[in-house]
Amino acid sequence: MNRRDALTGIIELLLQFHPEGIPILLGDVACPSGLEWLPLVEAARGNDDLGVRICKDPSVSQLLDQVGQADEIDRTLEEIGWDNVVEATRAVRAFSPRDWDMFVLHLSFVTDYSRLGDKSPLQAVADKCRVSPKTVSRRRQEIPEQIARLASMRFQQALHW
Repeated sequence: MNRRDALTGIIELLLQFHPEGIPILLGDVACPSGLEWLPLVEAARGNDDLGVRICKDPSVSQLLDQVGQADEIDRTLEEIGWDNVVEATRAVRAFSPRDWDMFVLHLSFVTDYSRLGDKSPLQAVADKCRVSPKTVSRRRQEIPEQIARLASMRFQQALHW
């Protein structure tokens, strides 16, 4: 996996599993580091609860795997530089405010289990933004990729951002 794809995954991890994902990306809240990534990695794995109690020793290998993933996240962020991620996020927000708003609305309201009145949340966001639901979904996917691409390129260093 290349560095940009890894960063996109890290951004998605923050957005989907951290309660302050957007403020972290904007630099308003400190980025997790080290073992602070473990709850996010665990949440991303999902719940493997089978509905029955099984007596077993805690899995040391699973814990070591999670710590290894947290180390890999830190290593990727050190390579790219968290400041580059924050600046790329701010640039996307500044240069594409309409797309940014669609992205934030999608993150805020579109879930698998909610409805806004008689519409799906996706349709409600699309109506508010006066675009199709497909466009809202596409923007939701594109923004993290765009942030990762810009941060990986370190564009702000070239522009003296």
